[in-house]
Amino acid sequence: MSIKEIQKLLTDAVDTFLHFDSELLAGDAHEQAIAHRIANYIERGGVRSYMVDCEYNKQGTDPKRWNGRIFRPDIIVHKRGRNNRGDNLLVVEIKKDKICPSNIQRLKFMTSPYNNAFGYELGCFLYFSNGVPKYIWIGGGKVQEDL
Repeated sequence: MSIKEIQKLLTDAVDTFLHFDSELLAGDAHEQAIAHRIANYIERGGVRSYMVDCEYNKQGTDPKRWNGRIFRPDIIVHKRGRNNRGDNLLVVEIKKDKICPSNIQRLKFMTSPYNNAFGYELGCFLYFSNGVPKYIWIGGGKVQEDL
């Protein structure tokens, strides 16, 4: 998949989420509930041969680690147990209403071309400003202005 196709997969899923599940934002539901619904819509969007997982904590058979700490990204689109080029498409971190600099740093690490451990094609920090989705796209280990 191209970067534009991966972006569209996420933005379409978020649009569908807002259409059918916006009460989760209005009702201040936990971000895991929001991530689950968005992941469901990503899966329906047609990522054949890829898995869409929430809070997935493995890198191969080991726990995912960053700066010595175990972590679980909110949503990933990947091929479980594989780590070749193209196996890890998308990693998403979600917050309901604010930017989280440490999540953005972690996404930079996970998309870095020098990081053989993860090698995600694209990362996205997604947050909602008064119910409006805001996307910070990260590729090649850097925040991307234009993708």
